[in-house]
Amino acid sequence: MSDPAPLPIKLSEARMTKAQYRLMHNYTPINCYMCDTAFVSDDIAIKVSKLSNKKFLFKGDGCAGFFIVANSPLAMLLSITYIEDLGFCGYMVMLFGFKVSPSLYYQFITMAFSNLFDQDSDFWMDDFAAGHQDFGTYFTWL
Repeated sequence: MSDPAPLPIKLSEARMTKAQYRLMHNYTPINCYMCDTAFVSDDIAIKVSKLSNKKFLFKGDGCAGFFIVANSPLAMLLSITYIEDLGFCGYMVMLFGFKVSPSLYYQFITMAFSNLFDQDSDFWMDDFAAGHQDFGTYFTWL
């Protein structure tokens, strides 16, 4: 992809700006293409049943926010993760509600980057949909 033409700025001092790109995640086309029905919105019991006997367990938080689940003791358990030397960690208060990202997208990530993941481990993705200025920065952050 070639760089777009610079945009002129009309100020007292004319300057040319360099075009910039920002990597963002948009789950809508992925979800529509994959027909993701793994997590039915607002049914926490179904969500829990889908997680049983999984090889990987992904827990999404923050701006991913594709499915929103009402706060409940069971939803809180799904938001807890284990950190070596710290034990189990989780939110005390979740004012924004519990959010789960598209499960089939996580499955795609698992297949695409399977050599990066320990097959017996859980993987925590925080603010998974956050934007980054370039592809390399995103994977350094991830």
